Amino acid sequence: MKLMKFLSILFVSLSIFTFPKIAIAQSGVNIPRAKIKILGINTQKVKIRPTDNRVSGLPLDSKSQYLRITVEYYATSSPKSNNAANVKFAWIDKLIFSWSVIMAGNETGKSNNPPLIQHSVLMRKDITYGNVKASITNSPVKHYAVLYIESNAYERYGSKLIRDGIFVKLRVYDDKRLVANTWWSGNDLSTSPSIPANFFRFGSDQNWFESKLIKTDNSGLRGRHETPWEWASYNSYETIISDKLMKIANRKKKK
Repeated sequence: MKLMKFLSILFVSLSIFTFPKIAIAQSGVNIPRAKIKILGINTQKVKIRPTDNRVSGLPLDSKSQYLRITVEYYATSSPKSNNAANVKFAWIDKLIFSWSVIMAGNETGKSNNPPLIQHSVLMRKDITYGNVKASITNSPVKHYAVLYIESNAYERYGSKLIRDGIFVKLRVYDDKRLVANTWWSGNDLSTSPSIPANFFRFGSDQNWFESKLIKTDNSGLRGRHETPWEWASYNSYETIISDKLMKIANRKKKK
């Protein structure tokens, strides 16, 4: 009798944890696996309009200049369930955009001279978007994500910036799973796992993104919600649910 009672309790316990999972699978509910395709990256200098976000009693700011970095991407999904014939879209809980941006400069800012690492700066930032719509049909959904170099940082480091001196390393994660890997420089975009050969185009094979010699200033990057353009074209962007400075890994060699 004790054995039968034990087996009954065990069966009920297993049912609580197991049967709901089976029901979800049989109902055709999709648990998406995100696929992200980076279409392009571009930069644009933008200024605050005098009528935007003016605080009474303070002077108008019509000179401060930001640099906007925009990425276009497709989001698709591979459903785990085969019972999704009538489902066209799935939802990705969160996508993490992990940005690393280099402003490459030299002593004079002249483009006919190669940039020098001691006159360049590296900035990092992670931005997480929630409820990203992904297609599970042959019609992918286009999305946009933006990053800004704020005005003071752009003025500080832009004085020595060479032409086409913005270099981007972008990693996109579906939670903790890497789903996109992109390098961008000027009009050149690569999705290779490692930094492309001659990425900096200056005859240097050193990866400045991993160098200890380059100055870092993570305070220079801004998410859309940290700028005067927070509400501009609001429906064109996903909601930012988390925003943090990228943790700099301890690169000290193990003894």
